[in-house]
Amino acid sequence: MSELIVSTNQLSKKYKDVFSVKNLNMEVHHGEIYGFLGPNGAGKTTTIRMLLGLIRPSKGKVSIFNKDLQKNRFTILKEVGSLVESPSYYGKLTAAENIEIVRSLLDADKKSVDDVLKIVRLHQVKDRLVKDYSLGMKQRLGIAMALLGNPQLLVLDEPTNGLDPAGIQEMRELIKQLSREREMTVLISSHLLSEIDQMATEVGIINKGELIFQDKMDVLREKSSDSILIRVNEPLKAQTILKKEGIISHMEKAKQMLTLSTHMKDEEIAYINDLLVRHHISVYRIEEKKKSLEEIFLQFTRSEES
Repeated sequence: MSELIVSTNQLSKKYKDVFSVKNLNMEVHHGEIYGFLGPNGAGKTTTIRMLLGLIRPSKGKVSIFNKDLQKNRFTILKEVGSLVESPSYYGKLTAAENIEIVRSLLDADKKSVDDVLKIVRLHQVKDRLVKDYSLGMKQRLGIAMALLGNPQLLVLDEPTNGLDPAGIQEMRELIKQLSREREMTVLISSHLLSEIDQMATEVGIINKGELIFQDKMDVLREKSSDSILIRVNEPLKAQTILKKEGIISHMEKAKQMLTLSTHMKDEEIAYINDLLVRHHISVYRIEEKKKSLEEIFLQFTRSEES
């Protein structure tokens, strides 16, 4: 496993008597795109603000680059670029002028102004007033500002919010490019699983302030495994027959349906069909159903609520 870039220990934020974030133990590894996923109001932005030192935790600890954020805040944040919610800019200045202001505050190399504008593909329109930019262009300008100083960690809070499909795809490709070409670690929050699925290599799911799942994206995809649905005239009898053969099934009596795991070869499914027919069970339908990632996400959040 690669080195930890971000880790939290029992990180919590409480407003009066309500926890916005509770006992969060997050781990983000070097070079990964970590998708921080959760419904609106789940605690994503509050967590990100604590990671950036913008608000103090009620309890718990944040470590970035294996350093305590509270003790090494300024040293750490020099190596972190961020875009929280919407970018800040001066509409009556050009993109190049906006970038230059941030560059001077960071005391970054002057050459970096053109470099970051090229990365986000705004170099050709750098002399246009930002107030005339589209929403997607403004978002890319915000990322350009975050890239000044060549940070090791890039933190993006819902960067595709409000973008049209073309803008979303453009943003997605840009984030993947930064991770791939610059070996940059990216933490990106979203409430859209479809977006995280197409970008992230690691994922953490937060709901009502608590981290309810955290692992590689491939592990989450594995949870969306297929199942075999068999519709029969006598589901209870069919289930008993299969059980005697050591085949476990789940029954939905109202739908006359049996559900089986998909870890079966075609020959095994053919055998089950033949077995039921030989016991005078009418098999109406056999179909394969794949649980979508959205269903997995809803399953996680709903089970947590219940």
